[in-house]
Amino acid sequence: MRSRASLSVGLFALIALVGCASTRVTDREPYQGKKLARPDRILVYDFAAIAADLPKWSTARDRFAGAPDAHTAEERSAGRELGALVATELVDDIQKMGLTAVRSAAAPPPKPGDLALVGHFESIDEGSEAKRLVIGFGSGAAQLKTEVEGYQMTEQGMRKLGSASLESGGGKAPGAVLPLIVTAGTANPIGRTAIEGTARDTADTIAAELRGIFEKQGWIE
Repeated sequence: MRSRASLSVGLFALIALVGCASTRVTDREPYQGKKLARPDRILVYDFAAIAADLPKWSTARDRFAGAPDAHTAEERSAGRELGALVATELVDDIQKMGLTAVRSAAAPPPKPGDLALVGHFESIDEGSEAKRLVIGFGSGAAQLKTEVEGYQMTEQGMRKLGSASLESGGGKAPGAVLPLIVTAGTANPIGRTAIEGTARDTADTIAAELRGIFEKQGWIE
């Protein structure tokens, strides 16, 4: 069992990491089609830390199909907590722009014309014999980032519109804080402050990117 002193050091390191992180968009796959009608709803799915939590129709789910899930129960729980918080913060940011946004978990299924935002955390696992792309936060992760994809519901099903990749300060994305949060226990007040701050920073960066897209579509001014 870790000593109280070592746990405190880990918590202060966690706070420093979150406080100094600067999330930025590093890659884009922009929408290239004609202008879309303003959607009645934008459904935001909880950001996933394991492949099973991604919608079955998402391209990200296809990419990680068959990948082993080596996460511990604590890692899954912490990842899902962060993913839900990012979705909640992103819904709030979009609503402040004047558009209707809801978390998919609390909304009826998407209907034609609705937009959907799907995100997940992924990493390059250097703990394996060969570097491999994995979803979530591995203990051997050297590179971590957040991916977000945009879709439109059509009569034929979901149509992908575009995507973006985000990284946080030092080349580490929000997932970098998860191992320390798990160690400290997510019920710990300091740990919760860190995870909530990470979620806000991630959501705000995505929202800033979306604002430019929404303005180009003529949905907001």
